[in-house]
Amino acid sequence: MPSPETGIIPEVSGVSVPEANIQVFFTPEHKVHKHIEWVVHTAPEPMAIEIYAFTSMKLAQLLVAAQNRGKPVRVLMDSGHYHAWEAQRRIYTFLKAQGVPVLLDVEASLLHVKTLIVKNTRVVTGSPNYTKMARTQVENLLDIKSPELANIYWHHFDRRWNRNSRAQRAARYP
Repeated sequence: MPSPETGIIPEVSGVSVPEANIQVFFTPEHKVHKHIEWVVHTAPEPMAIEIYAFTSMKLAQLLVAAQNRGKPVRVLMDSGHYHAWEAQRRIYTFLKAQGVPVLLDVEASLLHVKTLIVKNTRVVTGSPNYTKMARTQVENLLDIKSPELANIYWHHFDRRWNRNSRAQRAARYP
């Protein structure tokens, strides 16, 4: 948890989460995209996503639906893919137009994580991007149900979101 004085989370190293319930998925045996969609559809709390490549309109629509159900969503995308892929720009524009807060990561040279955080609940992370192509590749996904771990990820996401938000306002980025 963050220090009450500074709001900074000490570097996390070797976190042990004894009460975690972990599900493991592999493609092509498992339909990992269906699991991610299910988590978004059933999330009981706000969600945050850090993603390298995001071109799934179905998932974008599920995020909008969650937001409309009162489950706030924030999405932090890789800026390189935004500039390189028209499909990622469409998702970004769609989410923004529907009122979902979305930022491009202008802080890092490459945002290569693929993580969905459900506040106080779970972390879904692994190798698949939120793309159609990821469905045919060899990928792995972990769904870790742990409030402790979800809060560590949530605070990390908040710090990155706030830094990117300030940077984009200063630069008047898209």
